[in-house]
Amino acid sequence: MHLFTSGAGAKRAMKDPPAMLLNFDVFFVIMSHLPRKDISALMRTCHTLYSGGVPKLFARHSSGSMVRLDTSRQLNSLHQFMKADTARYKFITLLYIALSSLEEKDGLKEALVDLLRGTRQSLSLLGITNADILREDPRIIDAIAKVESLQVLLMNVGPITERRLTVPLHLLATMTSKVRMAVFDFGWEDQEEDIVASLANFSSSLERLAVHNVDFVSQDIKYVHMKHLHIGYMQTFNVAALIQAYPNLQTLGIAHRYPHNLLSEDVREEREENTKFQRRHKTWDRLEYVNAQILPLYILAICCKVRFLRVGFLPPPSSSGPDTVDWLCAILADCRPSIVHIGCNERDFGAFSQIARSIANKKTHLVLSVELSPTVLDYAWLIGALDRLLLPALRSLAMSEFTLSLAPMNRSRPDYSNSNDEDGLNRTELVLRRVDVEALAYRIMFSLPSLDYLGLHVCCNPRPETHWQTDKEGYRSLVEVGLAYGRKEVYEPFEYAKSSSSSRWVDSLPCLTPPGDPIPAYNVPWQLR
Repeated sequence: MHLFTSGAGAKRAMKDPPAMLLNFDVFFVIMSHLPRKDISALMRTCHTLYSGGVPKLFARHSSGSMVRLDTSRQLNSLHQFMKADTARYKFITLLYIALSSLEEKDGLKEALVDLLRGTRQSLSLLGITNADILREDPRIIDAIAKVESLQVLLMNVGPITERRLTVPLHLLATMTSKVRMAVFDFGWEDQEEDIVASLANFSSSLERLAVHNVDFVSQDIKYVHMKHLHIGYMQTFNVAALIQAYPNLQTLGIAHRYPHNLLSEDVREEREENTKFQRRHKTWDRLEYVNAQILPLYILAICCKVRFLRVGFLPPPSSSGPDTVDWLCAILADCRPSIVHIGCNERDFGAFSQIARSIANKKTHLVLSVELSPTVLDYAWLIGALDRLLLPALRSLAMSEFTLSLAPMNRSRPDYSNSNDEDGLNRTELVLRRVDVEALAYRIMFSLPSLDYLGLHVCCNPRPETHWQTDKEGYRSLVEVGLAYGRKEVYEPFEYAKSSSSSRWVDSLPCLTPPGDPIPAYNVPWQLR
């Protein structure tokens, strides 16, 4: 017989030798490491575990703490569970509402209003996939506005499957909480939301912001604590508004891809205006990480030193369009990066002699991601292109750190973890599979004598990631170092990009995605039935 005891009951039970004693505290500790489904099952075994398991059900632990509502059944189930004891509301801190609409039946609107009112002082994160539901009942907006503890607000962050209404601006203006992190998608409506003015209620608290389809206009509202900004789509490239509104910005990400048919004259005019403002007034002095395509960066003309610059892939040259290599060279001269990450294919190798000359800091750590086109069918040709075009161009940089990534443009499979399986690989993938990684490392070392550290990432290869350090004692040679050490020394720019809040926090939240793409949502469904 198992006798579940706790506290004084455990002492009294000691008088019964045949019983097996098991303190409830053991179960409560176990609950802290279980998924919600298993916690729910344990709670149903007895009253003590049921009442004591409620905090564990909503606690922040490894199995997740997000309460996610995808269906009306889940909302009703949660509502009934909370009504049984309103003190339970205080345990809900993270709420993600993924309902597309609130049906008239079953009192869904009342259930959601009660849930928001009950968590008024406990809720720290609120996510809503579709802001349209806020307009179905004015009490919902009123309840959200009166929540006092919100720090993170995600709005309109679901997949864009149809034309949606924009975020209700009157809600943002009347909210009691001082939000520190926000993600907003203003949809695809033909309107210009001045996000600087729209979020003025949070100007004293906002630190991180991700927005889509907005404009930056107002220059008299300062967000002094704003450090990380991610823009999915911006309507105009007005650097003056960005600098004036966010003077202490540290990381900037722009996912906008400007139309290819943009006239060069318009680009030059916008760039000149942005350059003049920074010369006459000021620019950022704390900007460390910038991730954007070449054209937006060229127009913004950011004239300050950036520690890590990521410019995406070089677009294919156009006989009628502008020379984007010239634009990249201008960007590098403006930003003077310590670390620069450039994407290209083998046809762009010849441009790096010009690109290298534009890099002011000759010790820049270059991170080069090469996507090989299907025309690369021979290993000897690839090595010849590196020897003749790329490596000689980089020699003038005198860089001490270099990271090179080789991958196929067309992939036959999403995962190459099984390095022994060649079935189904295309010709380019087979070329990469047969790359002698150590020989390639020595070839690069002798071509770039200033190197101290080298990182190689060769897709499809049995050795997909290696890190090398040069030994300059006596005869110059290479020493392969472990992944942990190599990633710290050579792979640092990738780690820096991941840890920077313009990258990791956006990727880890359900946020802005192109139309039709699924979001990286919290996969923590409500489990109680």
